[in-house]
Amino acid sequence: MPKAPKNAALGAAAKKIAKPAIKKIKVPNPRVKKPHPDGTAKQVDTTVSPNDGVTMKTGPELRKDAEDIHKAYEKQYGERASQGLTVATIQDKNGNLFYVMNRNTTSRDARDLADSLGYKRLMGPGTSTPEANHAERIALNIHELRTQAVKDGTIGQEPYASLPEPPMNISPSRKPCDDAATPPANAQNCRAETQKTNGLINLVGWP
Repeated sequence: MPKAPKNAALGAAAKKIAKPAIKKIKVPNPRVKKPHPDGTAKQVDTTVSPNDGVTMKTGPELRKDAEDIHKAYEKQYGERASQGLTVATIQDKNGNLFYVMNRNTTSRDARDLADSLGYKRLMGPGTSTPEANHAERIALNIHELRTQAVKDGTIGQEPYASLPEPPMNISPSRKPCDDAATPPANAQNCRAETQKTNGLINLVGWP
């Protein structure tokens, strides 16, 4: 299994959630902006208020990107290897693009495609716990890390300053876990948990 890329791990605030070992890490540079290839403005997703000059993706666009990254992994390793894998794309209020995977894995094709689309992967201590390891829940865990950093007064420091800033949109490559879990006891209440954030995290791209 490949090692987690150093520039994708998260750090010490995770101990307040999962109590992992403290790591010094790096995270993606903030304020990723990608102009539309045809020079036109994309449709703005109303669940996020974009800053001036920032192009926002719609829910269907975020879902397609997640599905395409997922398919790139499957293309390299096969359908059987991708069973149980879920990718979730994230766009925060500043237009920054991130993605998470519910496994500590990746592939060259998936990584290259994500890079070409402007996405940076987030992973590391505290982002995944046994009770919250679906891709959507990993996005929620990252939000909790940032929220804790705000409370601790460390939000201006890295890696926390470069975490997705709410409100943000997320979209998984598979049907959200509340809708897809069989039996229902396997659900991690991803849709319900995002709704509890009162608009800080919006599950988009799926009915």
